[in-house]
Amino acid sequence: MESQPTDSQPIELQPTDLQSLDLQPVELELRRQPGPLLAQIQAALAAHGRPLRWAITAVEPNPAGGATGSLLRIEAVVRR
Repeated sequence: MESQPTDSQPIELQPTDLQSLDLQPVELELRRQPGPLLAQIQAALAAHGRPLRWAITAVEPNPAGGATGSLLRIEAVVRR
């Protein structure tokens, strides 16, 4: 009999598991525009599916200074 995972035993998903759930990893770069950042990230991810989780993993600052124009690297898992 196979044991059930507990809080101390994380479930590890393999790439084939992601496909059967219709989950896709997404990596994208987003050039920051004026306005709320969350709305920009949500719009960029929505083009790929429904985001289940995401993170900003890198930021390349705008050489001119300020947040607008910065290049953000976003990694996410979306459901198609």
